[in-house]
Amino acid sequence: MEKRIENLIWVLIGLVAVVAAVAIITSILFGGRYYNGGYGPYGMMGGFYGMGIIMPIIGIISVILVLIFVYFILDAIRGPVNYVHTESISRAEEIAKERLAKGEISEEEYRKIIETIMR
Repeated sequence: MEKRIENLIWVLIGLVAVVAAVAIITSILFGGRYYNGGYGPYGMMGGFYGMGIIMPIIGIISVILVLIFVYFILDAIRGPVNYVHTESISRAEEIAKERLAKGEISEEEYRKIIETIMR
C-alpha cells in the first residue's frame, strides 16, 4: 500500500509540474506581446493570458485527480478484507493438503474440506 501512495504522490507532482509548464508557456506565447510591465492593454481583468487553453486542461486534470482519489478511497475501504480472506483460504487448503499427505484424512474428506472452504 505504501508503494501505491508513493506512486500517487509522484503522479500528483508530475501533474502539477505539467500544469505549471503549460501555464507558463501559454502565458508567454499568448500574453507576452501585451505585457508591458503593467496589466496590459485591457486592464486588470482583460487579456486572459492563455486562459482559454488552460481552463479546459485544468478541468480535465481536476476530474482525473478526483477519479484517482475515489479509486484509492474505495481500494482502501475494501482492499485488506479481500486479501486476508484469500490468504486464510489458501492457508486452510495447505493444511488440508498436509493432512492428506500424512494420511490423517482420506481423499473424500479432503474434497469435503476444500468444498467447505470454498463456500
